[in-house]
Amino acid sequence: MPPNPKDAPFPTKQLIIIGRRKCCPRTRMRHTPSVATLLTRPTGICRFSEPLAFNSILAYSWLMVQDLGIPEHDASFYAGLLVSAYAIAEAITAPGWGMISDVYGRKPVALLGLAGVAMSSIMFGMAPTYWVALLARFIGGALNGNVAIMQTMVAEMVKNPAHERM
Repeated sequence: MPPNPKDAPFPTKQLIIIGRRKCCPRTRMRHTPSVATLLTRPTGICRFSEPLAFNSILAYSWLMVQDLGIPEHDASFYAGLLVSAYAIAEAITAPGWGMISDVYGRKPVALLGLAGVAMSSIMFGMAPTYWVALLARFIGGALNGNVAIMQTMVAEMVKNPAHERM
């Protein structure tokens, strides 16, 4: 007997609902919501790209720091600085990006953040020294205040109050 979806630790109930066809009450047309639909919107792209930009270096930061000329006995400390520079810069600049998005709109600011993270990732990957890599990580975090903006965009798009929690 299959497990009850309500008791399962994996969100099977949500995945089952995603695959169902629903009728739109306003247009009376049937549509199928899917994960692909979420990924084609700027909010979906930002929601998936931000954790990738932040966490992608965790696997190789220690080795990269050594390749950039830091001695092995100091590599752990400098790798930690490299990883945390992104989060620190993002935490400092996120309120400013929120205020800017209130004035100029959410989508332009979110797309600017995506472009900034893409450019800083290229700069980080081609960094010839540790300090250029650290600057690239700090710039990437400073240009990516998209977490708060994405949560606001999703809250503005969702009409059912029960679905607003993320």
